[in-house]
Amino acid sequence: MSTVRLYDYISWLARCNKCSACTEYVPDGSYEGLCPMSERNIKESFRPSGLMELARQLAIKEHETGETNIAELAKLVGFNPKSLSERFFSCTECGACDISCYTYSGKHPLKIFKLVRRKLAQAGLAPSKFDEVRKNVINYSSPFITDRSRAVKMGKFFRIPEVAGIPEHGEILYFIGCTTAHSRPQIAQSVIKILNMADIPFSVMREEMCCGYPLIHTGQEDIALDLVKSNVQKIKETGAKTVLTSCAGCFQVLSQDYPELVDNIPFEVVHTTRFFTTLINNKKIRLKPIDTIVTYHDPCNIGRKATDPMYDEPRNILSSIPKLNLVEMSRRMQSSFCCGSGGGVVWAYPFKMTDWVSKNRVSEAIKVLGQGKEKYLISACPACELSLGSAGKLNVIDISEFLALSIDVK
Repeated sequence: MSTVRLYDYISWLARCNKCSACTEYVPDGSYEGLCPMSERNIKESFRPSGLMELARQLAIKEHETGETNIAELAKLVGFNPKSLSERFFSCTECGACDISCYTYSGKHPLKIFKLVRRKLAQAGLAPSKFDEVRKNVINYSSPFITDRSRAVKMGKFFRIPEVAGIPEHGEILYFIGCTTAHSRPQIAQSVIKILNMADIPFSVMREEMCCGYPLIHTGQEDIALDLVKSNVQKIKETGAKTVLTSCAGCFQVLSQDYPELVDNIPFEVVHTTRFFTTLINNKKIRLKPIDTIVTYHDPCNIGRKATDPMYDEPRNILSSIPKLNLVEMSRRMQSSFCCGSGGGVVWAYPFKMTDWVSKNRVSEAIKVLGQGKEKYLISACPACELSLGSAGKLNVIDISEFLALSIDVK
C-alpha cells in the first residue's frame, strides 16, 4: 500500500474542472448542500475540488522531485503540513463527492483523499487523537476501552446479558461491533430478540474484536492488517458462512475493506436491514401497529458507499409496520446528508465538524416531521444514532430497535 504514488492518479486529478457536482444536490431546481465539509467551511481548500487541486500539486511535485515524504511535498507546494492534514482529515468520507464525480466523469476522488490521508498518517501528521484510538484498538480491541479491566468486562459484553447461552459456532454469526457493544447495547438486544422471535439459529463471539474501522478509515490501513487477518481467522473458526451486522461501519469494513486487504474471504456479509426484510417477506415475524410519524436517515456506509446500496430495504421494513407514517427528507438515499461522524472526524474534530453536521441533519428531520405526536428519526448505524442523538430535540432510534418494538409476540 505504501508504494502507491499520488502521481499514479494524475489523469483523474488533471480532469477535475471544479464543476461543483461533488458538493451539491439540486432537487426541483433548488440548491441543497451535499458535502458536509463544503457546507461547514467557506474555504475552497476544504471542498472536494480544493482537495483535488492540493493532491494534484502534491502529485506533480512528487513526480518532479522524487520526494515521497508528504510533509516535504506540502512545503514544496507552499502549504503547512498540519494545515494540509486538517483539510484532508476533516472529510467524513461520506462518499457524496465520489458518487457524483463518478457519475459525471468516471473519477473516484475519495480514493485519492484516502491515499493522502494514509500518507499523512504514515508521516505522523494525522490528528493526535488518532494515537489514542489506535492504542485502544490494538491493546483492548475497541476504540472505546482505555484499561484492561474494562476490556475484560467488554469482552464478555457485560452490557448485553442476552448473549448468555448463545452458541459461539454456527452458520450465521452476529457480529455485534464496538460502538454497539459500548454505547448502543439496545441495538444488539433488539437484533437478538428479532432473530429469536423468527427462530433463526445464530452465534456470537464473546471475545469479539474491533472490525478495524477506526484504523482503516483514519489512514492507518497498514497497522490494521494484523487485526484484519486475526478477525478473518476467528470468524472462520466459528464456522460462519454468513456474518450479520447491524453496524453500517462494520458492514462496510467487513464486506468491502477486508477483501482489499486480504485474499479469500470465506464468508458473506449481510446487514440486518436486508436480512430483516427477508424475514418480513417470508412472514417469519408478525408486526403490530405503531401509530406514529418517522423519518429515515440513510447511513453512508450501507447507502452510496456500498457495492449494492440498501435504500429500499429499510423503507420496506418501516412501510410493513401498520399505521406507521414514514415521511422523507429531501436529502435522502443516494443524496443523503452525512451524520457527521465518519472517517474519524468524530474523534478528531467533534466540535468543529461532527456537532455542526449532526445539528444540520436533525434540523432537516424536524422540518419534515413537524409538530404534534411523538416522532422518531430512524437510522441503521449506531454511529449515526450517537451523532444525531447528541444534537438533541428528537428521538433517535435504530431501525432494529424500532422493528423490535413492533413485533407481535402473540
